[in-house]
Amino acid sequence: KKLKSAEKGDLNLDKEDDKKDEKFNALFGFIKSKLESKIKEVKASSHLKNSVACLSGDANDMSAYMEKLLKASGGAAQVPEVKRVLELNTSHPVVEKINALFEKDRDNQALTDYSQLLLDMAIISEGGKIDNPAQFNKMVGDLMAKSMTE
Repeated sequence: KKLKSAEKGDLNLDKEDDKKDEKFNALFGFIKSKLESKIKEVKASSHLKNSVACLSGDANDMSAYMEKLLKASGGAAQVPEVKRVLELNTSHPVVEKINALFEKDRDNQALTDYSQLLLDMAIISEGGKIDNPAQFNKMVGDLMAKSMTE
């Protein structure tokens, strides 16, 4: 059996019908436009089961771990910034609700916030550092407060 890195994107573990994920294409395009400077692409994940989002890379891209090691060794100036792929779990209720909000009101400011929040969650889940921890903290706190009042 050939070994594959889970960081390198599609593992082809379960070949499911892509038809169910097509309804998210417009949302994926929206999220990509909001995060264009940070990510290469947004796509449906073929391997996430419980998590909402993760980051992956192409087969020839430097892994996140290797990038982290190079930066830690003082070579940050020489480490090229690699845009990663944001993979979303289209079976997760959060992604489904964001898609419903997107279909209802594409100009809703919350969609931009949720796009950034999904990226931050993916970065944190792989052990990375997010750009604006204070904003992340505020968004999570606001979401918790809102969910407790409903």
